[in-house]
Amino acid sequence: MKTKAVIFAVLVVGAAAILFFSFHGGQSRSDGPVTIGAVLPMTGDAAKYGKWIQQGSRMAVDEVNDKGGIKGRPLTLDIQDCQTSPSSGASAFLQIVATKRPVAVLTTLTGVSRALVPLAESNKIVLFVNATLPGLTEGHKYVFRNVTSLASDVPAMVDYAVKKLSAPKIGILWRYDEFGVWGSREFEKLYGQQSGKVVLSLSYDPKTEDFRTHITRMAEASPDAVYLLGYSEMGKLARQAVELGHKWQFLGINTLGDPEAIRLAAGALEGGVFTEPAFSAPKDPKALRFKENYRKRFGEDPEVWAATFYDAIQIIAAALDGQQPTSENLRQNLLRIRDFPGVTGATTFLANGDVIKGVELRQIRDGKSVPIAP
Repeated sequence: MKTKAVIFAVLVVGAAAILFFSFHGGQSRSDGPVTIGAVLPMTGDAAKYGKWIQQGSRMAVDEVNDKGGIKGRPLTLDIQDCQTSPSSGASAFLQIVATKRPVAVLTTLTGVSRALVPLAESNKIVLFVNATLPGLTEGHKYVFRNVTSLASDVPAMVDYAVKKLSAPKIGILWRYDEFGVWGSREFEKLYGQQSGKVVLSLSYDPKTEDFRTHITRMAEASPDAVYLLGYSEMGKLARQAVELGHKWQFLGINTLGDPEAIRLAAGALEGGVFTEPAFSAPKDPKALRFKENYRKRFGEDPEVWAATFYDAIQIIAAALDGQQPTSENLRQNLLRIRDFPGVTGATTFLANGDVIKGVELRQIRDGKSVPIAP
């Protein structure tokens, strides 16, 4: 009954939001602030991502306003907590739409992003997703992604394994969710096409704390390297593997370099290699300035999540430059963007809302993420 009540409430708010926008044209008051909404995990298992994203986003908003805002109107950021839950994310999105009439809404996490896509389409609001599952933007007019997906990450790691590691026998340990299913299958397919051998592909429940059974099964397959697809729990997995005497070469995507994963690993991820959206060139003045200002303001180095959303807001501001700030104008102008010079590299949007963007390889050394020279 509780689930039905939640669904009913979301549908009611959604209908109200659609009706509201049909009368008001999906735009902010001509004399008021221009609002960007953000549905983020401020609580729950993924709250650390929400914190980083909020910090990067607020930096960008302040910089846009320091330069005069959008057509002289201040830019504001309305952040709502999705509680790391798709249903809560949907309610938060509809609340923003009904009360703030945003030109765009930013979000992250695959499950939350999938829940918001149909709402963005029906309300004709640009939705920026920061999730790695391929296909999220496909077939949708208002959905954009300014971060690389697994469709870019997996081929880059396959190429590294073949060319730099001489095609070792690889095992895959993956979190049982959409991104783990897609990533493990794609890696095994592409690696096989290059004569690489996946000796075992094994899933685990997201709530797993004790990985010893999985590690034992993987050890029986005798891999030279293990490709990990998960979140910070990979630190526990790696630590338990080393405690059992298995010092594999770990490979992964950007979540492998999550500071929490590195902390939980207690040194077991040292030497691990992972793919990450290119955080611009080390000597790029714009990226260096962003990193310096971020450290001064927040007392810590920026993670790629902060940089990605910093870029998203700068891209939105650039796309609305000189335009009436409506979601439709934003949508049309985003498709015209070519090589926007962000701190996460040059950004160009494809016709389907996805992005052309670089991927870089990084390694964990002395407990920190550092780039690997090409």
